[in-house]
Amino acid sequence: YKLMKYVDLTQIIDNDTKVYPGDESFSIKQAADLEKDGYTAYNISTGLHVGTHIDIPMHMCENSKYISEYPLDRFIGNGVLINVVGEDIINLKEEYYKKIKENDIVLFYTGCSSKFGQDDYFEDHPVISEEFAEFLVVKKIKMIGIDAPSPDKHPYNIHKILLKNDIALLENITNLKDLVYVEKFEVFAQPLKINAEASLVRAFAQYQGY
Repeated sequence: YKLMKYVDLTQIIDNDTKVYPGDESFSIKQAADLEKDGYTAYNISTGLHVGTHIDIPMHMCENSKYISEYPLDRFIGNGVLINVVGEDIINLKEEYYKKIKENDIVLFYTGCSSKFGQDDYFEDHPVISEEFAEFLVVKKIKMIGIDAPSPDKHPYNIHKILLKNDIALLENITNLKDLVYVEKFEVFAQPLKINAEASLVRAFAQYQGY
């Protein structure tokens, strides 16, 4: 008998969460106290690229479509895990030609999520090659996910290749090691319904297991 299993792909965010250099930091403050005010409430102030989040084309391309305008199924799809732990440059390999299909959500397992919260997390991470990015465009995938802050570094050519071809980027995910031996899984990463270029998300994977 198979049960539905879930893997939380989302990093927790709090006042100590480090953000991409130059971005606005995340702040959460208690605004009301149950004993004193009769209810509890918190306020947050944040950039939209904090923790686990999605970038859409508007982020780095001339595109006026807000993340609120994308349909729900745009952020749900068949997941494919690419294990690239230890690779500095993530190159295209022959095995990926059959593994990656149209409308897939391709997750890159780099192992960098173990450094989330450390200073070198944002500097010391692998990058996807331009050839691999162009291959993902040809394959017409839905989205990439990576357990690192970015699939590239300045001047962000990989961002631009993917975004201009309407491939969304799911960044700062975690727990990909839990999917290494899972043959078939789905990814869900719903953004807030906001008129903006990105959104914090709650991302998870779902699969049938024993």
